[in-house]
Amino acid sequence: MSWTACHAMSEALASEAHDALGRRDLGHANELFERAAQAEAEALNAIGPDKPRTLGVTATSAVALWYKAGKLEEAAQLAHQASAMNGMPAFALHDLREFLQIIWNEQAQKEAGVAFVPGQVAV
Repeated sequence: MSWTACHAMSEALASEAHDALGRRDLGHANELFERAAQAEAEALNAIGPDKPRTLGVTATSAVALWYKAGKLEEAAQLAHQASAMNGMPAFALHDLREFLQIIWNEQAQKEAGVAFVPGQVAV
C-alpha cells in the first residue's frame, strides 16, 4: 500500500481510538491505537529519504501510536529503528529520543511497582 493509503487508515483508526477514549472504552481504544500504529508503521516503510519531513513526522506518529496503545516494547523498537533510518531529520531524532526516555521511565516505574493516578502525568 502507498504512504497515503496507510496514513489515511492510521488517521481514521486513531480518530476512532480517541472517540473510544471519550466513551471510556479503554480496551477498544488500545486495540484501535494498535491498529493505527501498525498502519502508520507501514506508511513509514513506504517513505524514502528524499522526503525527510514526512519521514520524521510519520516515524514520530507511529511511535506515539504504539505508546498510546500501551505497547512500550513496540514503541521503543520502532523509535530505535527509525532513528537509524537514512534521511531522518534532526527534529524527529530529538522527538524519538524523548519518546525513548519516556518509555524507559515508564518501564522502570512498572518494574518498581510505581504507578501514577490517571491524569497526573501528561504526555
